[in-house]
Amino acid sequence: MKKIKKKIKDVIKKIADWIDPYHQSFLFFPWKFWSILIVGFLCVWMTKQVEYVQGYPAGFLLLINNPVTHFVVFLVHEMLGHNIVGVILFLIFSNFNVAVGAWLHTFAGDGVSILLPLSLYVGMLRIQGGRWLMPLFLYWLSFAFLHAGIYASDATACSFRLASSDMMTVHRAGSGVCGDYHNLLGPLGLLPYDQWVAGLLVGLGMFCFIMAVWSLYRYIYHAEEDYKNTPKTQF
Repeated sequence: MKKIKKKIKDVIKKIADWIDPYHQSFLFFPWKFWSILIVGFLCVWMTKQVEYVQGYPAGFLLLINNPVTHFVVFLVHEMLGHNIVGVILFLIFSNFNVAVGAWLHTFAGDGVSILLPLSLYVGMLRIQGGRWLMPLFLYWLSFAFLHAGIYASDATACSFRLASSDMMTVHRAGSGVCGDYHNLLGPLGLLPYDQWVAGLLVGLGMFCFIMAVWSLYRYIYHAEEDYKNTPKTQF
């Protein structure tokens, strides 16, 4: 049993070393049992503070969901996601199956919104000193997930005010026009679980936000300690 645990631990360490060769990310923070409990509690508590309605909330959630962050997500979601990546995916896959092409076109909206900051974050892991941009990309990830979760919660109700991918047409609230997640979850048989999907996405957003704040704190106040713990073979 001990040998199995050791092998699993070695495999996890190798994967972490491959992802983050300079040990700059939260994967290599000094995690303790109490810190895991605190982060878990904060993720759950912050997720429960989110109201699945359109608009901007009061309190600390304004740090994540506000006009500035919404505008960034909207531009990436519509322009890069639907109008560029989504169109390319549709043109490729609709030759084989129109339904699959249409699903991928829809998925490209939030898919690109999340994958873009995630890719930039992972890219920073491969650069020595990239840690200084990691909190920014984690913060970007946090509001990308939160935005996705809020709209996923409306997958069945179809009650939100929605902008079309042409970025000009607006469907008023309660018009019965359904958003992306109705078309994403429906073919997968997951519409009855839209609130679970929304909770998962929002929870990931809260985790990224907490890690962004913790990362910024460590990089400012423990930079020398983290530098010493960086594998010497990387220099």
